[in-house]
Amino acid sequence: MRDVPHADDPDRVELMPRLCGHGPRTPDASAASPVSGMVRAEPGRVTVSMKINERPDADGVAQASLEGYFAAVCAEVGISPKSGWCEVERHSNAYLAVDDHDPADPDRDLALVWDEENGWAAVAETNAAHDIQVLRYLGGQVVPEPRVVGAFLADVAAGRQCGRPDPPRLRSCVAEDDLPSQLVRYLGRE
Repeated sequence: MRDVPHADDPDRVELMPRLCGHGPRTPDASAASPVSGMVRAEPGRVTVSMKINERPDADGVAQASLEGYFAAVCAEVGISPKSGWCEVERHSNAYLAVDDHDPADPDRDLALVWDEENGWAAVAETNAAHDIQVLRYLGGQVVPEPRVVGAFLADVAAGRQCGRPDPPRLRSCVAEDDLPSQLVRYLGRE
């Protein structure tokens, strides 16, 4: 299993500005960052962020719900939740390193990323600095059943055409819809 940056790891914190095309992240720059939801900075380069709601997650339900969903997806694809991370904050992310490679370039590791606007995407890490290139978006639903995510990953890893090449924009990160209730059904499944 390869080394995965932990949520507190400075390499992981730097992931978002590099993918957005912004400069180095500083406390002042992150507060003023225009990044919200999945933003396509240039072809093949994205940032992954999630805001379940605008209020702080004081009771931890949003974080625990996302962790439960993340754990269910991890179980489906046969990877430990310790091979990735997810968090609900201003620049929240979900990332899962998988034990497979980009079928078009075996030197690049595959990973799954998730955000509340576009759902799941299969990505290839392009270098040791954890930059990623989106290979395919699953599309369909923001919170698909874990078995659907597992089938998507299997298809991508096998080099089969699946999903879609462009961000599906399934919802807006400021939408007041049923996303929290879709995730809360996974509460306690970590």
